[in-house]
Amino acid sequence: MEHHFNVQLACHFGVNAAVIARNFQYWCAKVEANESAEHFHDGRYWVYNSRRALAKLFPYLSEKQIRTALEALVLAGVLLKGHFTKGSLNRTTWYSYNGAEWALSQLSEEERNALGL
Repeated sequence: MEHHFNVQLACHFGVNAAVIARNFQYWCAKVEANESAEHFHDGRYWVYNSRRALAKLFPYLSEKQIRTALEALVLAGVLLKGHFTKGSLNRTTWYSYNGAEWALSQLSEEERNALGL
């Protein structure tokens, strides 16, 4: 399996967070392409995975490293976090990729003007 990441995210948050963000970007795009109603909440597409499952996908990361990366990405707004599973006992956390919006927010006024934003 190959893992990819955004260099801008890696420079800001480290490679671990950038790899995890790319994974959520991929899965959010996939459920959007499939127009999955189950994954559509609050006007955007969301996916979920436990830290344990993510540790299996990324065997070079510990659950603690994954938790730290997720917390940093959510705090910065690269990933959005929600709870959409029905039932009060289910604490499944859903994530939506917001990296494109985050990247735009990092542009200087001069860069925004050059891009016509």
